[in-house]
Amino acid sequence: MHIRCNPCFTGGSILIGLLLFFSSVVSAQVKLPPVNLGSTSFLDGKAGPGLLTQLTFGHYNANRFYNNSERITGDNHIDINSTLLLIARISEQKIFGGYYGAEIIVPVAKINPDTDFGLQKSSSGFGDLAISPFIIQWPEIRLFGVATYQRLNLLFKIP
Repeated sequence: MHIRCNPCFTGGSILIGLLLFFSSVVSAQVKLPPVNLGSTSFLDGKAGPGLLTQLTFGHYNANRFYNNSERITGDNHIDINSTLLLIARISEQKIFGGYYGAEIIVPVAKINPDTDFGLQKSSSGFGDLAISPFIIQWPEIRLFGVATYQRLNLLFKIP
C-alpha cells in the first residue's frame, strides 16, 4: 500500500507565510510542558514513503484571568497566535522492516497581552526546535482484524 503525500505548500510559500504572519520575531521565554500540545493526532501513525509538509495555525484569546480559583479583576486580555511547520520525509529505504525517515518541527508564536497587572509588551519568537533524525514507519499490520500502524520516532528538542 502506497500513501502519497502531496504538499499543499512549497517551502518558499511557507516561509513567506511565516514572515507575513509574524512581522517581528524576537526571543520569547515561555515555559511549556514536555507533552504533545495538539500538533499531532491518531492519524499520524499512517504514512508511507514521500514528503509531507504541514502548516498548522492556532489562535487563543482570553479575557478572564484567575489566581488559583479567584478571578483577577480589571480589564485584562491576551491574544496568542501560533504556527507549527512540520517537514517530514519517509524514504524508500527499509530498516527492521520499516521505512526510514526524518522530520523537523518549527514552532512560532506571537503573544499580545493587555492586562492591568503588568503584562503589556507584545512578543513573538521561535519555540524549541524539534528534530527527529531517525523515524521507522512500519507498513500496515492486522491486529485482531484491525489495521494497525506503528512508528518509532527518536525526537530531540533544541532550545
